[in-house]
Amino acid sequence: MAKSPSKRPVKAPVKPARVVKDRFTLHLPIDLMERAKNCSYWTPGLTLAGLAEAGIRCEIEKLEKRNGGEFKTREKELVGGRPIGS
Repeated sequence: MAKSPSKRPVKAPVKPARVVKDRFTLHLPIDLMERAKNCSYWTPGLTLAGLAEAGIRCEIEKLEKRNGGEFKTREKELVGGRPIGS
């Protein structure tokens, strides 16, 4: 006698929560920007934003490891513009 299929309800796939994002503008050397654009162009599915996010995340993780953990929350907002003395 054949087993009857299980009558368990099928769960719909769960969509991950949407991550809230914001604009982050910065200046980069032109050669680095061109290399990033070439990577994005020749890598299917890779966007400049995705490349930047992955690179920044990777560098932050290295700095935090060297720091012994996450950095403390800053005490005030960063000042925009050119650094003093540049």
